[in-house]
Amino acid sequence: MNVEINTPEEYFGTILGMVSSLKGTIVATSEKMDGKIIEAQVPLQNLFGFTGTLRSNTQGRAISIMEFSRYEVALTQPQTSAKMKL
Repeated sequence: MNVEINTPEEYFGTILGMVSSLKGTIVATSEKMDGKIIEAQVPLQNLFGFTGTLRSNTQGRAISIMEFSRYEVALTQPQTSAKMKL
């Protein structure tokens, strides 16, 4: 997923750490009058719950926009259950 995060300057480092912990890649950063914009690519499977965590870690002052980027092979395989004998 392409993720764009608009944040006040004081939370910039915190959000970079969040993206990194989600196995995301920072594509670009830019400045605006009242903060910074972070553009990143993050696997969809890692983004569940991200918006709530983002709002919590920035006291509700950062916002994010997500859009589909591309399909890619998942890095982790789902766990298989033990085989049952019949």
